[in-house]
Amino acid sequence: MKVFKLLKNRYFAVFALFVLWMLFFDSSSLLKIVTQKIVNRELRKEIDKYKRDALELEQETNAIKHSNDSLEKFARETFYLKKEGEEVFLIVD
Repeated sequence: MKVFKLLKNRYFAVFALFVLWMLFFDSSSLLKIVTQKIVNRELRKEIDKYKRDALELEQETNAIKHSNDSLEKFARETFYLKKEGEEVFLIVD
């Protein structure tokens, strides 16, 4: 009974329609805001991952630039370089 009285009240009905419109149909609806927040969170995680990767690569680059041992290791692993008289065996998984 009380619910029907509220629905018959035109001010309440207009307010309810306004709230429904704002929640679901408006260009800045609640659903769009929630999905944008989820996408934003995922993109921030991806940015953090790329920053960590860039930092690791920078550290690796500095190590290669300043140490002949790490330069030799990098060249051997990346370009399969070897010293004269050495045999290199590649193990492929």
